[in-house]
Amino acid sequence: MPPVAKAQETPHTFDAVSIKPDKSADPRGADVFYFSTGRAVGTKVTARRIVLQAYHLTDGQLSGGPAWFDTDRFDLEARTEKPVSAPELRRMLQTMLADRSQLAVRHQTREMQVYLLTVGKNGPKSKLLEWKPGEPAPRLIPPPPGAAGNLVYRGSMQDFAETTLSLGDPSASIGRPVLDRTGLKGNYFFALSWAEGETFMTAVEDQLGLKFDSGKAPMDTLIVDRIEKPPAD
Repeated sequence: MPPVAKAQETPHTFDAVSIKPDKSADPRGADVFYFSTGRAVGTKVTARRIVLQAYHLTDGQLSGGPAWFDTDRFDLEARTEKPVSAPELRRMLQTMLADRSQLAVRHQTREMQVYLLTVGKNGPKSKLLEWKPGEPAPRLIPPPPGAAGNLVYRGSMQDFAETTLSLGDPSASIGRPVLDRTGLKGNYFFALSWAEGETFMTAVEDQLGLKFDSGKAPMDTLIVDRIEKPPAD
């Protein structure tokens, strides 16, 4: 049996962390988790959700853990004094989980269902605006009021594929890892919105000229061997 590995350690840690059992009258709730500048915030989130965010995984990439891992809910706020990127916040979450909850995990590569982000047969649409360093940023048309969901994005297609794991809006949920197969190498700007009853994936296809093809690929998965409930603050 391969040795059990602890969560990845990093010299960077949060300046302040508050994690408490959720004691609201409604045990359900929205299960919201998001990153902002220098902050990681979770409301009514399970320990599974925190680990998924820390390692940037879909639910199918995480297994193991005790019974409370999927049932007990927590309110989390962790922050830094200086702005840091989302990848760094994830590494800080990994360190926090190792320190506070004794998280121990193993990595395993496994073939699983994914989506391949590709360019549609008619090519990218005009709403997908390419931007080159040194050029002024393209002007974006803001999402219409009353949209069920919206996203303003700037970056590469590879980063966009990874971003689909982090969209906090439940209407944008995809549920599988997304791999960039567009062949588009530049940086892009776009404003995307979707109406009630429309899916995020359909909006991407209709408005950007990109599509999600089903496929399989070897992906990193995580097995939780040990985790303890975080001590109450």
